[in-house]
Amino acid sequence: MIYRDMKNGLNRDNRRQVLVINGKDSFDPLYNRPAIDCGILTSKLNGRDDVEMISVGNGSIDITIGDIECALAKLDANEKITIIIQCHGVIKNGKFHFILGEDAKISSSELFEVISDKLGCPVDIFTPACYGGGMMRDRGKLPAGSVLVSLTSDKEINNGGDYRDMVKQLDKFSDDFS
Repeated sequence: MIYRDMKNGLNRDNRRQVLVINGKDSFDPLYNRPAIDCGILTSKLNGRDDVEMISVGNGSIDITIGDIECALAKLDANEKITIIIQCHGVIKNGKFHFILGEDAKISSSELFEVISDKLGCPVDIFTPACYGGGMMRDRGKLPAGSVLVSLTSDKEINNGGDYRDMVKQLDKFSDDFS
């Protein structure tokens, strides 16, 4: 499932395309809410004039690599691109994997190869996923100049609260989204 929102009259110098990948979420019984609230980020980004947002998944459905490939095909490699991966993460057999659904996962190595093949340009990738620092091992699979940011190391989980608070402040930025 792919959603696309394009704001009219964007200044091309400040515009950034943002692909938000929302893996299927699990329910956090401790806080009586989804572990990742995908809607907060997408609503904040939709309110920005300097962002063209494409969203894959909504946190309640499984997504596939095919869904991600379709979304990547909609991006313009001549524009600034940020990919935000909102999903759970796990280290399996020494490799980092993003969890896309109940029975679906993709290694950062495989995902970065797909991104590189489809776009061929530097991208900024951000994830709050648990053990997200594990994706740093595969940074060589991305085009030169790409930037990877994870809120966690490859040995720690993310309780979600800090990320949720950060996203809620997104509309307070006074400059372009970068």
